[in-house]
Amino acid sequence: MSWSTRDEIIKSTMLGNDHNELSERELQILRLLATGVSNKEIAQQLFISTNTVKVHLRNIFAKIGAASRTEAALYAVRTGIVETPSVGLADEGELENLASQGDEATQTSAQGARSSLNGLYRALGVLGLLLFVALLFALREPNSINPFSFFSNSPSDDPSIVEQRWRNLAEIPTPRINFAIAVYESRIYAIAGESISGVIGQVDRYSFETDTWDEVSPKQIPVAEVSSAVIGGLIYVPGGQLVSGELTNILEVYDPRQDIWEERAALPIPLSAYALVAFEGRLYIFGGWDGQKFVNTVYAYDPGQDRWEILSAMPTARGFAGVVVAAGKINVMGGYNGNQALNVNEIYMPDRDREDDNPWMVGEPMPEARHSFGVASVADTLQIVGGLGNDQDVNTILAYQPQSDRWQVINENLAANWAQFGFVTWGPYWYIQGGKIDGAFTGQNLSYQALFTISLPIVR
Repeated sequence: MSWSTRDEIIKSTMLGNDHNELSERELQILRLLATGVSNKEIAQQLFISTNTVKVHLRNIFAKIGAASRTEAALYAVRTGIVETPSVGLADEGELENLASQGDEATQTSAQGARSSLNGLYRALGVLGLLLFVALLFALREPNSINPFSFFSNSPSDDPSIVEQRWRNLAEIPTPRINFAIAVYESRIYAIAGESISGVIGQVDRYSFETDTWDEVSPKQIPVAEVSSAVIGGLIYVPGGQLVSGELTNILEVYDPRQDIWEERAALPIPLSAYALVAFEGRLYIFGGWDGQKFVNTVYAYDPGQDRWEILSAMPTARGFAGVVVAAGKINVMGGYNGNQALNVNEIYMPDRDREDDNPWMVGEPMPEARHSFGVASVADTLQIVGGLGNDQDVNTILAYQPQSDRWQVINENLAANWAQFGFVTWGPYWYIQGGKIDGAFTGQNLSYQALFTISLPIVR
């Protein structure tokens, strides 16, 4: 019996009912858990609180009979919730059959096979432990080991392996730039933006499972130069540039389950080209264009109170910046100030703002000035993709380690000058959609595997 055959039996008998009992949200959390991320990282990717993640994990463990994160991760691999390559090794059932045949020579062979298999298990276990220890060393001793080698390809990698990390998916139905993009319940929502025909309110929805698009209710007010964030199952899209070229301060909220839009409390000022992120149940907006100039304002929105609050301004006024949460802080990177692309890396700590302390600190600048790029946090390593620079191609990937405050240029290239696209992460993958390549609209939809999971058997 092969490992893959045994897994199919396990799926259809012992574990099948538990798998079916898991809700879509629980499956999402289990997939992320199997990649090795923390509760905080799961909460950040799903835009829910850490306490909510803990509640879901308790329910998941109860349903699948797991007593630990390791058991839950192994369950996800065995049942196909997380795909891993099958291993061509004899399983324990085959060895038991050999041992039970009674022939001394056969038993000796079975014992030898078991010894070899256990030896392999031990070797794999030691290898896994060494990799884990090396990674911890990399994160804590930045001068000894390069931590980025765990998350990206080195220049000497096999080109065929590099190519396998990229996948072409179904193109976005309406190519567009400067649009809002969000992930909710295994679907990507591409919202509004500027198409070849002008500013639109169209909303297209992409399914990870079927690699297909469909159209849902359009945004009531067509806008461009906007971003979105998900809190409590709702997608928030504030402000933006109207069809007329003027700006709006209207906040529209989309309910994916009911497919309806509604208005909430307006921004303090009309604003576009801002950086938006959800953190601990609140929206944070950094900088942007107010119709006259690029600003350094910071606003926070509380969905429960439907109220905006003015916070401590950024050190640098800019728009089209990237923003991402990592290690409990908010990094606002790059951007455009009206004259040039910037390489600033400013870090905001909301807790300090509430304590009337200076909430801003300055991190190591980006190796290259950029704006209108994509940014993601993968295992607390920040990665910047694409964008526009100052009269030079910026098609490499930048990686930043917050713990050591260090940058590195990763040896993987996008199409030259790909910018103003939609960019989201889902589990270990990036998704890059639409935008412009060398100034021309594109409908491309690519996924990239930014993080790999190594599955090791349990040594008994």
